[in-house]
Amino acid sequence: MQVQNSVSEQLLAAHHPDKSFFEKNSNHYYYERFSLAEVRAEQGHESEPFQHSHDAYEFIIPYGPIPMLMCEGSVFFGEVGFVYPVQSQRVHASRFRANGVSYDSIVIDKNYMENLMKKTFYGKCEFNTKMQMRQELNSYISIFKKVYKSSSSKNVKNWKLENLAELICLELIEMAFGNRMEVPKEEWEYRQGITAVALYMNQHYKEKLTIEELAEMAGLSKNYFISSFKKYMGEPPHTYLMKLRISYAKLLLEFSEETITEIAEQCGFQKANTFSTTFKKATGMSPMEYKKIQTRT
Repeated sequence: MQVQNSVSEQLLAAHHPDKSFFEKNSNHYYYERFSLAEVRAEQGHESEPFQHSHDAYEFIIPYGPIPMLMCEGSVFFGEVGFVYPVQSQRVHASRFRANGVSYDSIVIDKNYMENLMKKTFYGKCEFNTKMQMRQELNSYISIFKKVYKSSSSKNVKNWKLENLAELICLELIEMAFGNRMEVPKEEWEYRQGITAVALYMNQHYKEKLTIEELAEMAGLSKNYFISSFKKYMGEPPHTYLMKLRISYAKLLLEFSEETITEIAEQCGFQKANTFSTTFKKATGMSPMEYKKIQTRT
C-alpha cells in the first residue's frame, strides 16, 4: 500500500507507530481529515507491542478478538460488536498476536472532530469507554470503502467521501453521548456509576478489590450492583476483574523475567496457587506452560 500524500503524516502515524507495518498490512481509505485503515488477519501480519499517543481521535473496531488494549493504565478487551475510542492525546498501547487480528482503525483530525462535537452540543464530553456497535455505523463504513474504490468522477467521489466521513463521525458521537437522552435520568445515573466502577477496575485491577467496596463506590447494594454490572458490562464484576488480571499476567509471562509468585502478586492475587488455578481455568494451561509456549514463538 502506498502512503497517500493528501493525508497528513500525523494521521497516518496515529494508526500505528510502525510505518512499515501500516504500509504492508492495511488497506487505506481516506478523505482529507478522516483516515481509515483496514487490517485483516488473513494478511498474516505480526506486530510487536507498542505504546504511543497522538492529537487525533482514534476508534478501533475489532472484527475478531484483540487480546489486550491498554489506555493510560486501563485495560480493555477488543470484543466484536464494540467500538473502542481513544481520546485525543491519550497514551494507549496494544498487543497483537502473531496469527493476526482483524480490525478497522478510524483516525480523525482533532479540530475537525471537536468542531462536529460542538455542533451537536457535546463539545466538552470525552470518549472514555467502549461503545456498542450500531448497524448504521457499519453501513457508513462499508459504503465509504466502496465509494473510495469506485471509478466515479473525482468531484462526485470526493463529495460522497466528504459526506460519508461526516456521517461516520456524527454516528460515533451519537453512539458515545446520544443515549444520555434515551434513558430515564435515574437509570442513566446508575449506568454512569457502573461505568465509573468499571473504569476504576481497569486502573486498579492489581490491587485488592472486593465486590462490597465496588458496590459502595457505585452507591448500590451488593446484589443490585452485581446484576446491574452484568446488565451494562455483559458479565459479572468478578469475571471482569479476573479477565483484567489474567490478561496482564499474560503480558508479564511473555515479556518479563519475574517468578510466578512475583507475577501473581503484581496481578492482584494473594497466593500463587490461586493465581495458577485461575490462570489455568481461563487459558487451559498453567502459567509456566503458557510462558514456555510464548518464548518459543
